[in-house]
Amino acid sequence: MLCILVINHLDWRWGFRLPVLLMLVGGTVFGIFVRNSPEDDGFAPLPPEPHDIRSAAQSSRERYWQVLRNRPFQLACLSIGCESVARYGLIYWVPMHFLGAAWRENTGGLWITIALPFGMAAGALTAGLLADRWFPENRSRVVIYFLGLATVGALVLAALPVGQGVLGMVFLAVTGFLVYGPQGTYWALCPELVGRERASTAVGLMDAFAYGFAAVGQVAIGRAVDVFHTTSASFVAIGIACVLGAVLILPVRK
Repeated sequence: MLCILVINHLDWRWGFRLPVLLMLVGGTVFGIFVRNSPEDDGFAPLPPEPHDIRSAAQSSRERYWQVLRNRPFQLACLSIGCESVARYGLIYWVPMHFLGAAWRENTGGLWITIALPFGMAAGALTAGLLADRWFPENRSRVVIYFLGLATVGALVLAALPVGQGVLGMVFLAVTGFLVYGPQGTYWALCPELVGRERASTAVGLMDAFAYGFAAVGQVAIGRAVDVFHTTSASFVAIGIACVLGAVLILPVRK
């Protein structure tokens, strides 16, 4: 929202000045409130779990090797890679699809794109709650459900006429809700698959897969748009990525 206000009322360079100040706020809050472990705030330490392996003596190379050769973790990384292709596909291509090159003549249309991040925020809260409350032993099921439904949402967006402002906002919010929702569930899978002692190594590797796939995926989506001469092709590609993400994580269990 802040970026849209900047674009409408200030020079575009202010988009790289004002919004980024929020990172200073976020970093300050993080530094004040976040703790590394329960013990740091006077709580009892968490009880050990069977799959926790003490790895303090391991070198970085050994840690990476232990995590990378874990087959369920490999599948989870491929799955989040596909999910990230879909997630960044929405972020990159939604403005182009709904606004086009002439967005300056219709700056009011910029507010349509707000529906996407609001939907994503709601999805993250909802999917995390579902995974903890109803699927603690099989969190991957939440990913399967959300990405499966996200496929339908993406295909509806592909078929929806550009001029449908209200419907466009509704389906943008719903699709964003479904595509981004599983993010928190993926991170929760890391300690469950490789143990808490290697959780940070696993999260780092999984995040690298996510952004690597996202980068390559946007090139592929852009190519699809060029070939079919319509930005609607981006949503079809996003739907395909969601299907692949759901299928890849099917065998993954705690």
